[in-house]
Amino acid sequence: MVAGVPTRLNSKTYLEVWKDGVVAEKLPIGQQACYVLGRNADVCDFELAHPSISRQHAAIVHTKAGTLEVMDLESAQGTTVDGVELSGPNEFRKAVDNGSEIVFGASSR
Repeated sequence: MVAGVPTRLNSKTYLEVWKDGVVAEKLPIGQQACYVLGRNADVCDFELAHPSISRQHAAIVHTKAGTLEVMDLESAQGTTVDGVELSGPNEFRKAVDNGSEIVFGASSR
């Protein structure tokens, strides 16, 4: 997935879901302060239907400073941002920029 990042909440903010080199879907992430992504459609804002995805896998958060961060929610298979795995007590969240690559679990999207 690739992030498009605003400085404030903005209806044009989205994550691009890439599959086989093309944009398969755009997830709008500009209307709420936080979005939860995971396998459990009942509690997540966006369902990620892949066996390596936890029920509540990660969150996309608009910070008070106007930045966008990805937080891993202690998922079993992890989350990476621009090739850096989010893990450990102090590294479970990372700021993203326009064009950042986010990988949830072992998903190839």
